Amino acid sequence: MQEILQQLEAEVKTLFQKDFSGHDIYHLKRVLNTALTIQEKEGGDRLIIAVSAFLEHSF
Repeated sequence: MQEILQQLEAEVKTLFQKDFSGHDIYHLKRVLNTALTIQEKEGGDRLIIAVSAFLEHSF
C-alpha cells in the first residue's frame, strides 16, 4: 500500500502544484491521515480509503 500511495502522491503533487485554493498536497495529506484514523476505528478497505482521500479534489 505504501508504494501505491507514494506513486499517487507524486502524481497528485503535479496536479496541484499551481493550486492556491488551499487544496495543496499538505491539505490532502491531512485528509489522508484523518481518513486512516477513522478507518482504524470504523473499518473498511484501507487502500480504497487512502486513495479516495488523496483524490478528493482531483476531479
